[in-house]
Amino acid sequence: MGRATLLIYPLLVQFVLSDPVIAQSKTAHAEVSVAQQADGACLAVIDGKPFDMKSEQAVRDALRLYPVSEADVHLVGDTDVPYRCLGGLIYTLQKLGYHKIGFISEHPPHD
Repeated sequence: MGRATLLIYPLLVQFVLSDPVIAQSKTAHAEVSVAQQADGACLAVIDGKPFDMKSEQAVRDALRLYPVSEADVHLVGDTDVPYRCLGGLIYTLQKLGYHKIGFISEHPPHD
């Protein structure tokens, strides 16, 4: 390699590591499905496993793979999910330090 290549290569590495677009791709996205059960109780599921969203410890345990400093949490629910199911979970997530919380609404399937 020539001298010019050796000088440019560290600058390229520095640019790649500090580029905000590339840095955003490292963000983990936790997707939590939220639903209302037939008996009216709220249900939350992450990675196929249900958890008690009323318990701060259960929420912390369910999201243990998604570090607070790096994760975006996406709440997914259909239009029939009452706000009380979402509001309590959003409050708990914020209390645990998750500040990037989004909501994705899905229409119920048509018969």
